[in-house]
Amino acid sequence: MELRTIRQYVSAARTDPRLRRTAHHYIADMLDDYTPETVFAGIHGIVKPIGDIVGFFRAHSLVMERRLLLLVGPQGSGKSTTVDKIKRHIERYSETDAGLAFSV
Repeated sequence: MELRTIRQYVSAARTDPRLRRTAHHYIADMLDDYTPETVFAGIHGIVKPIGDIVGFFRAHSLVMERRLLLLVGPQGSGKSTTVDKIKRHIERYSETDAGLAFSV
């Protein structure tokens, strides 16, 4: 789908809910598409924090004002690895039909 003007984008957004997603909603859709087990494969020992992260993104329908995901922990606890896995799967997801991303 090629949208060249804002008018075309707004018109298309009326029928295509993908065009109306927030960043949180987009990541929640990616997690649903790939499953959290796949996205966070290889990260062990932090099952509850991963569940909290997934819940954070799945709460996209709630008020998003002042929502911030802050990862805190000692060195080697998987903070950077977790973010890297999310980032890599977002990149893959953006190449699928379900994950098409548009910019205006």
